[in-house]
This record gives sequence, structure tokens and C-alpha cells, in this order.
Amino acid sequence: MKSNETIRAEARARLGGNLFGETWLYALCLSLGVSLVLSIASSFFIGIVLFGPAAFSLAYIYLGLVRGKDKIDFTDVTQGFLNGQFVRSFLLWLLQNVFLMLWSLLLVVPGIIKSYSYRLSMYIAADRPELSPTECITESRRMMNGHKWQAFCLDFTMFLWTLVGSCACGIGTLWVTPYWEASNAAFYEAVKGSLEPAAIEAEAE
Repeated sequence: MKSNETIRAEARARLGGNLFGETWLYALCLSLGVSLVLSIASSFFIGIVLFGPAAFSLAYIYLGLVRGKDKIDFTDVTQGFLNGQFVRSFLLWLLQNVFLMLWSLLLVVPGIIKSYSYRLSMYIAADRPELSPTECITESRRMMNGHKWQAFCLDFTMFLWTLVGSCACGIGTLWVTPYWEASNAAFYEAVKGSLEPAAIEAEAE
């Protein structure tokens, strides 16, 4: 399994390695645009049905980026709304939040642990369209076994970057958002890559 340092380095490289480079700025505009639309939609009580498809689209876009796509295609923001993915991504988002709410009723800590168990669900949905929402959640739980602490450490590092960005009148935090998203996608790729050799060996046996 790759280290978080390597994962972050790959994320920066795929964003172009330059805070003011084309790809990083495209990613920034994308994140701001999606956040703005969701904020407006939420004020009209329809945002709840858009969060899942929006998360799916972002997962699809950033997976493509970390896998070597040259630049961000803004039309990909519709991926969560096409080819039957709207209902699928909405149900996945809804199930995740319902499960997390139920776990949080026990205590805060179980809810946090489960949030890391479900962390890869939307990336799995974007990567494997044949899986149902519940299968995506189950697969995420399997893949995150032994990787929750590393994911927490990655989040903590990105949180520190957010604090640093807030020192620049809060504007710097905007540039951290694409970095965080790309790092999450790179984390999924790293976990998937670490499990694939074991799966191949198991099939060979």
C-alpha cells in the first residue's frame, strides 16, 4: 500500500503541480460550481436528491484525473445524472447517510469509524457500474479493512492544509478542496491496487 505522502504527491502531480495551473484552476472552478448549485438547490428543498449524483460525478471526474486523463471535462459533471446513475447514486448516498445516522445513535465514535468504512463507496459506484448501492457499500467496507487509520491520517493532513489556507483570508482553503478530492481518488486507487495482487493470487489457487 502506498504511503499518504506518495498519494498526496500523485494528487498534486495530476492537478498539474501548480496552484495556478490550468488543471488545478479547472478543478477549483468545478468544485465551486458544484457547491454553489447544491447550496441553491438546498434552499428550495431539492438539494437532497442532488447530493448523491453530484458526489458520483465528482468521483468519476477525479478518478479519471488520477488515472491520467489530460484535463477535466466539465461535461462529466452530468455523469451522475445519466445512464441510470441518478437513482443509483441517490440511493447510495441515502443509504450511507441512513446507516451513519443509525451508527451515530450508538455513540459518536462508531459513527466516525463507519464513515471511514463507507468512504470508498462512491468511487466504487463510479468505477464499477454493475454493482448495486448496497454492493458498493459492502465492497467499500471490505476494501477499507486495515486502511481506516491511514485514511484518517490523510484527512488530518488535509485539514491542516485547510487551516494554513484559512490564514490567507480564507481564500487559500478554496485551493485545498481540489487537492483533497484528488487525494481521495488517489487513495482509492492505492487501496484498489494493493488488493488486486492478493485477489489474483487467490484466483490462481
